[in-house]
Amino acid sequence: PQNYSPEYGKKLRSMQNKLSETEEKFRNTLTADEDKVFSDYVNFFYEFLCIGLADSFLTGFRIGAKFTLDTFVSDANISLNKR
Repeated sequence: PQNYSPEYGKKLRSMQNKLSETEEKFRNTLTADEDKVFSDYVNFFYEFLCIGLADSFLTGFRIGAKFTLDTFVSDANISLNKR
């Protein structure tokens, strides 16, 4: 589960509403075949975005874990523990 940060929560909800309204207006101008193509595009883009966000999260998490490891298990700490 994810809660939006207070700084961006309102902005994200506002943008989501704008996207939904614009999509509805656009879909009302499309034929059935065009709507199908657009739906496919939206679905593929959503999958692409989700994969990219997951990759960014994992990359950031790994960097954070490396910083933590370096902080608590540095060369200085290792040499002190060997004595």
